[in-house]
Amino acid sequence: MRMDPPRPARLLVDVQPRLLRDALIRILAEVALDEVFTASKPGQRFDAAVVTGSLPPGVEARLVITLPLQGSGVASGVGRVEVDGGPPQVIAVDGLATIVRLLDEYYPATASRVMSIGFHP
Repeated sequence: MRMDPPRPARLLVDVQPRLLRDALIRILAEVALDEVFTASKPGQRFDAAVVTGSLPPGVEARLVITLPLQGSGVASGVGRVEVDGGPPQVIAVDGLATIVRLLDEYYPATASRVMSIGFHP
């Protein structure tokens, strides 16, 4: 299911390790299609969230991309995508390009994040 936002997505990036989080934030900042948050408070709602583990307590997001836990800073392995609280879909994650592609696929912006960054589809 694709979501078509009328405005920049409110996107939470709550990813560990810090190297991976910082790289993802930098890439998304270069594109400037989303409003990116790195911290949250209970009761906050986001359009999309990219997390390792689970959403912080009391935080909600329409789209949740859960990354595999990795100590090396490389996001690769098996993750999952959940849309509007529906059943999780298992996904293969193979680095930052995959994360950006998933955002484009499930929560498209006014332009393709992948193409704006220069990743090949």
